Amino acid sequence: MVILVVGLNLVGSSEDEFSKVRLDSLSGLRLRWDVKSVGRNRAPQAQLECVGTCWRKNIHEAYCEPEGLDEEYKMKWYCEAEFPDSLDFEDYWVDCEGWDFGGDMFIVEGSCVMKYKLKVVPSRLGRLAAFFRYVLYVFGLLVVFMVLFTISVGLYICNFVFEDYFHDESFTSHEMIRSQAKDEENNSSK
Repeated sequence: MVILVVGLNLVGSSEDEFSKVRLDSLSGLRLRWDVKSVGRNRAPQAQLECVGTCWRKNIHEAYCEPEGLDEEYKMKWYCEAEFPDSLDFEDYWVDCEGWDFGGDMFIVEGSCVMKYKLKVVPSRLGRLAAFFRYVLYVFGLLVVFMVLFTISVGLYICNFVFEDYFHDESFTSHEMIRSQAKDEENNSSK
């Protein structure tokens, strides 16, 4: 009998840790990828999880608003998120743990999770392509500048290295001797 009472107290105290919320009283959900849900009867899960086609991208936060109940009395949700360019939701579903059973109108507060798939939106690829064209243009200009700079530095170094050779006095004297010899030859032929 004592064990049963202790067991009841433990169950009662663990239920006090959770809050019960009426599903249709929610004005919205803010779900984050780095936050775990709470659960009375199920293990905590990531609030946002990409399943299927994820394109190696994750959304960091989503905001979902209830749109009312469908014919099976399940809540329909409209969710939005900030996506990388060219991606959008292909499909998503929001699931909240029912207080007493699945599909219960009362849920465990903080138990909602959203699973989603992503798709490529071709109309958004234009912005991405324009960005890459700009990056390639800037990169091309940078390459041209570096080539011209390298050529200029090379010519400067060559001029500096060979400057002594071309302005060497022995070279100049040799040229002067040749020049004088030509002058004498021209004078003698006259």
